[in-house]
Amino acid sequence: MSSRVKVSREEFVKALLHWFVINSSRKAIEQEAKVQDLTSDAPLEFREAKELFGLSLSNRAEFTILVEELMALNLWIIVLSCEMTVKDIEKRSDCLDVFHRRFFEQFLRETGDDFKQWLASLTVKYCEYSEAMKTDLWALAYLIQRNLHGEGPPDAVRQFQIALYVSGGLKALAKALDQYEIE
Repeated sequence: MSSRVKVSREEFVKALLHWFVINSSRKAIEQEAKVQDLTSDAPLEFREAKELFGLSLSNRAEFTILVEELMALNLWIIVLSCEMTVKDIEKRSDCLDVFHRRFFEQFLRETGDDFKQWLASLTVKYCEYSEAMKTDLWALAYLIQRNLHGEGPPDAVRQFQIALYVSGGLKALAKALDQYEIE
């Protein structure tokens, strides 16, 4: 007998949205900044969240850049995790289609953006991430660092932090999704 929990496609999509919200909130970003702060010897609960991946959490322009990149990255992590765990291509495609539509309606509809245009631009981002990941996680981390900071010499510490963020997200989400069997 399978130890996997049977869920409807709707429940699966809700789980994906929930994961996104938990990992993309300001609180989650601040917590990640605390965890990744290599300059503090203070216990985690006493650290101040000042920056993540070299961008200030208190500077509105930098925080906006960070949030936009993390949004695309976390959405890509969801897609890749689904590809790793949901072997039925039709179910996976259906769930991801519904997920992207729901995501747009829940988080972006009020921005005045068009769903098809947004999805097309997101697909470009997904392709960039996937192409970089074909090389390795370090190449993906470099791409994200370049997206956040522009051209210039790479910062190994930032790249390492980004690689940890991506690998941790993929591992945790894939493990969670592997517990589900979509009906």
